[in-house]
Amino acid sequence: MRSYSGIQYSIAFLLGIFGVMSCRDVHKGIPAQISIDSVSLNISSLQGNNIHQIRGVQIFANDELLGNFEFPCKIPITKLGNIKIQILPLVYINGSKNNLGIYTPMASYVDTFLLQAGKSIPIKPIFTFRKNAFVRWNEDFE
Repeated sequence: MRSYSGIQYSIAFLLGIFGVMSCRDVHKGIPAQISIDSVSLNISSLQGNNIHQIRGVQIFANDELLGNFEFPCKIPITKLGNIKIQILPLVYINGSKNNLGIYTPMASYVDTFLLQAGKSIPIKPIFTFRKNAFVRWNEDFE
């Protein structure tokens, strides 16, 4: 019969402790999701009506670009906790469906969300015109 020394027991104990400590974060690698199906506008009657051709969004998480997404979209975000989400409206450039660009007269939608691993948060951004945007009113129908 073979006898085990104290060193072998100590090594087995330390390996067991390190094994348990590495299993602490079971959600590591599972992203949170935000889903955006549509957007809305909050504009005054002097700026026109709330009909829009916004076809997608550009999204930043804590000032890091995540990408451009067309509607409806689900965006995975690997950062968890309180995250600042910034959303910019995208429209077709010159009517081409192959080219989306940021619609600069509108301000970005910014909010902070508590993102948790495996959870999906629905967002409906509300866009407004920037304060310095000038909307030219033209009633000349002739």
